[in-house]
Amino acid sequence: MKSWVYFLKLLRDLLDDMIAYFEGREQLPTPQLSIDASRQSPNQSARDDVPLDPIVLHNTDGRVSGSIDHFLKSSSEVSAHYLVGRDGAVYRMVPEHRKAWHARQENSRSIGIELEAYKGAEGMTQIQERMLTLLIADIKSRHSINRIIPHRAVVNTDCPKWIWPTDESFQAWLEDNEL
Repeated sequence: MKSWVYFLKLLRDLLDDMIAYFEGREQLPTPQLSIDASRQSPNQSARDDVPLDPIVLHNTDGRVSGSIDHFLKSSSEVSAHYLVGRDGAVYRMVPEHRKAWHARQENSRSIGIELEAYKGAEGMTQIQERMLTLLIADIKSRHSINRIIPHRAVVNTDCPKWIWPTDESFQAWLEDNEL
């Protein structure tokens, strides 16, 4: 019974905050970029000293936990620099100065970002999209990156179909977010 009372109090507080926000009395806090770098994929190699461009966006085609496990297996021979979960959690699997194995011929000069999305969980959550835009801004603040492209632009695949089913939807998202 006490847990229900506690839950109802939390729910009431949340609803009060939301009402205040929508009435313009209070702003919700801006999320901060926080990166979990506690795990590192063995699937990486040295990168030549070349300028980094582009950022290549992918979708996981499964839950983020499964993607992390997959990237941690050396036998998978695949990785990305970052994973962004539907809950907004950001994981760094390969340091940016190293080559992640995600986009074949683009690996030597690109940054790969995987977004958790799959059939039944299409598109991005609001917090996931916010963390992605913060991550891209953070990467661009350190590198002279001019292009952000979908995986299908460099490899014969439909990835990231669960987020952007068409090139037009991808381009519209870039423009909407001024990226």
